[in-house]
Amino acid sequence: MTNISGSFLHELSMVERAQPRGLISGVTMGEVTAHVQAATAPPVLIPLTAGRARITQLLSEATGPLAPPAMQDPLAYADVPTVQQLWCELLDDLGAYLEDLSHADPALRLVGVHRDRLIACIQVSNGYRELTYEVPLDNGEMPAAVTVEIAAAFSEASVAR
Repeated sequence: MTNISGSFLHELSMVERAQPRGLISGVTMGEVTAHVQAATAPPVLIPLTAGRARITQLLSEATGPLAPPAMQDPLAYADVPTVQQLWCELLDDLGAYLEDLSHADPALRLVGVHRDRLIACIQVSNGYRELTYEVPLDNGEMPAAVTVEIAAAFSEASVAR
């Protein structure tokens, strides 16, 4: 499940990277599908096994024509990346390192990630407890090791209880 969810988030980030303006405002993960919230349309149900071409197709049915997805990760970013670049990188980073959540609890999984203007809110749960972790998108710093930070915050919250 983690590998499929991680691959999906990477593919979704490649679709989002190619859009001239932010398209995706949130993703709620399910067992086999994700509800992808576009900024201008109702949520779109997308199989976690969908690749970037299928994701683009399904989203464009709800939002109208989209730019073709990016074919590769950017080689470099500007010294101060934009909010949109940071959002795309966060989606990709979550996908690449989703298995790190299990360091805090083997049952810990990503519930969703949503963008509220300049803050990304990442929700995780182990089935008993939930944690929302906020990542600023306006500080100009690329997200790195966010899943490790989330796992540590989840562990700290468990000890504090």
